[in-house]
Amino acid sequence: MALFNFRKRDPLEQLKTLSWASVEERDELIESCLGDATGTRNINVVVELMFVSDGLVQRAALRRVRALQDVGAVDAFLNQIQGKPAAIVQGICRALPKALPNGYQQRTLKYLEHKDALVRRAAEELLLSGPLDQALLGLAEDWLDPEGDPGRALKFMDLIDRGLRQGGDSRDLVRLAEKATHHPSEDVRTRGYQALLRGNEDPRYLPQFIEALGRETYTNQKILGEAIGKLLPHSNLPASETIFPLMASGTTSLRTTAVNVIKRLPQRQKIIREFFVYSRALAPWVRDRAFDTLRELGDELMEPLIDMMEDDDKDLRLLAISLATMLGEDPRMLKPLLNTLDEDNWWIRSMAAETLARIGDPAAIAPLKKFLSDEDDAWITIDALATLAMKLHENGDRRSANAALDPLLKLLKTGQGGKQGTSEQEEERADLRVEVITALRSFQSPAILDVYRRVAQGDRSPKVKAEALAAARSMAEALGRSLEDEERLRDAVNRAVTDLSNLSPLEELLTQARTRGASDLHVTVNKPPMVRINGRLRAITEDAVDLTAEDTAPMIRSILTEAQADSVAQRGQVDFCYEIPGSGRYRANVFFDHRGVNAVFRVIPKDLPTIKSIGMPGHFENVRYWHQGLLLVCGASGAGKSTTLAALVNLINETRHSHILSIEDPIEYVHPSRRSLVNQRELITHTRTYGRALRGALREDPDVIVIGELRDNETVKLSLEAAETGHLVIGTLNCTRAETAIDRVVGSFPSDEQGQARQSVADSLKAIVAQTLLPREDGNGMVAAFEVIMGLPTVANVIRDNKTQMLSSLMQTGRAQGMQTFDDALMELVRNGHIVADVAYRRAHNKAAFEPLLSDKPRTDDHVERSAEH
Repeated sequence: MALFNFRKRDPLEQLKTLSWASVEERDELIESCLGDATGTRNINVVVELMFVSDGLVQRAALRRVRALQDVGAVDAFLNQIQGKPAAIVQGICRALPKALPNGYQQRTLKYLEHKDALVRRAAEELLLSGPLDQALLGLAEDWLDPEGDPGRALKFMDLIDRGLRQGGDSRDLVRLAEKATHHPSEDVRTRGYQALLRGNEDPRYLPQFIEALGRETYTNQKILGEAIGKLLPHSNLPASETIFPLMASGTTSLRTTAVNVIKRLPQRQKIIREFFVYSRALAPWVRDRAFDTLRELGDELMEPLIDMMEDDDKDLRLLAISLATMLGEDPRMLKPLLNTLDEDNWWIRSMAAETLARIGDPAAIAPLKKFLSDEDDAWITIDALATLAMKLHENGDRRSANAALDPLLKLLKTGQGGKQGTSEQEEERADLRVEVITALRSFQSPAILDVYRRVAQGDRSPKVKAEALAAARSMAEALGRSLEDEERLRDAVNRAVTDLSNLSPLEELLTQARTRGASDLHVTVNKPPMVRINGRLRAITEDAVDLTAEDTAPMIRSILTEAQADSVAQRGQVDFCYEIPGSGRYRANVFFDHRGVNAVFRVIPKDLPTIKSIGMPGHFENVRYWHQGLLLVCGASGAGKSTTLAALVNLINETRHSHILSIEDPIEYVHPSRRSLVNQRELITHTRTYGRALRGALREDPDVIVIGELRDNETVKLSLEAAETGHLVIGTLNCTRAETAIDRVVGSFPSDEQGQARQSVADSLKAIVAQTLLPREDGNGMVAAFEVIMGLPTVANVIRDNKTQMLSSLMQTGRAQGMQTFDDALMELVRNGHIVADVAYRRAHNKAAFEPLLSDKPRTDDHVERSAEH
């Protein structure tokens, strides 16, 4: 009788349980199970070994499957996957098709209807991991169905792509690739375009690709643009039927795609010239928009442009000059631009003068100086000479800079002494001197400050004196100097402008409020006249007495028109602007309450604000180059939106020749026409509604439309239409965050129109600026913090896809492109010493970032900070 009963273990079980002591033992077990090529033909055993979690065992099993060429391996595999590790199942799905005989797909198809979802998914993976055959082509319509699984469609596109590369039946594969280009999934469409291009340069796809551009995402537009650039040289289609219509598109990304196509073409300069000829038939605003995009060609543009600037064809020459003036400061343009000064087109001469000034070559001084004697050209020459002088000064050529300034200083001196012509001539010459004062503001120089002082004291024109005093104040502040004789100069100006003895009691209060540096004046029943200075409300004087209802009613009524008085009587309140000659403008709100008639007046600064003076990010100086699109300014009531609008209008007015039409409620800042023609309309006074004014504006050939408030759907809709048809539209919204502005705009539309509204906003948006006011660290007034979203392609895609919740992260990652969050702005204001950290902390969204900056004892009291919010 045996003491021990040994039972030999099954080699298959040992392999499945990884029960071997050495590599040699494992190899023996594999040989025991599989033997040589004539070994076991049991496909179930072979497949079972494929699930062993050892690479060598798996590879041995796959080799045996390949040797057996038994489609039964499909059944064996799919019947054994229950309970197996997902990673191993997926690995077998990818590897097994390479070992199976042709036609295995037909055996696999029946498992697509299996009751077990795991089996169905594994069968799909087997089919998608192998070669494409007729069995699979029969599934194509279902697997590329727009309502189907986009992940499965993507894998099917791998098969199509592989089939095209391996020279499969191209007709069926191309048909399927074309079907994929209409799939709702962006990724599937991408693979469709790539499959069509795989290994061939067939230009027959050009019309299809060009048509698809208009409906594609930015990512696919880039792919299609590369494809068009690749195919176009092999096509007989002219550029006028392919690229040029894209250049005329109202969608920025399509125009950019067209420029990228041009960059890929071998005959770029010929194409550029042909486009100029083509552009003659375009509407002016469409042409300007296209030219603005052409600037992206950079140096490629210069040679054909300079040739065309000297072309005998006058129309072509003028078009080339208009684009050249948009490009800036290339010295190669000097000679043709100097020749342009002899053109009979005033507009072209003015643009040439502006561009010559930016180039900064002394050769432009003499030709520009001679224009000062011409009443039409003097206006363009003043600003050009000032800009040229500044450029030369920056380049270290002081002598030439002084030569450029000299004729302007001489022009200012003509205002000294008695009258030198008719009243009309005097008025025109005074306007020229005002233009010189404005042009010289860019010089932060004690010498120019002294010039302003002399003009404020001695010019014979009241408006020139007032302009010089305002410029002197502004420059003294910029230089960090006090204007010692300011009171004497102000008295001289006031004497010239108005007789102060004729002021009403309310006008005296308003003038006094301005003199004290107040931002607001409150006239309230049972209170003394109050002023807000640096965020704090206080009595206008220490001995000011309470006003009774009998005091305020006649005081306020004295400045109201009949229509304004009727509005107060009927609606209980009225908004308007009031101007005191020699003192300035004030925004007024007059209202009834239970005590009687009250009023609040906002003091509007005499100096027009600038991008720099309000602290707006410097890259907004580029607004001068924007010729179409939508710029939104957002903020709560009292956040300074009107001041920002005024700064933007002032920038355009002083830097380019445009027609600016603003619609305001009421008009606060008055913009005299500088380089632009400025028309300002006031709600109620000049037009009943914003919508009505906008419809009228579109018939008046404006380049820039400024809208005081986008307050209803009609106004929003018309603004978007204007932005899409070649106008730069600047408007305000009453919302506190830049990222919520999009939802406010789109939300003003009915639900069935919101998809198209999102598309319109995405196509036209240039920037969104949200702002808030904060008390300065030194207690001297308020400073603005700006949140910025730029109209980048990534932003446009987010808007189109209704994913505005992603805008916040885009702002954080898009700082290099000019975007910033409120927290970024607050941190910058703290670092520059404009606000204290405690104020920044209270306003911050991510307060943790500001905690290390906090002081133990706040330096700005809550009352002032809260007052900045309201």
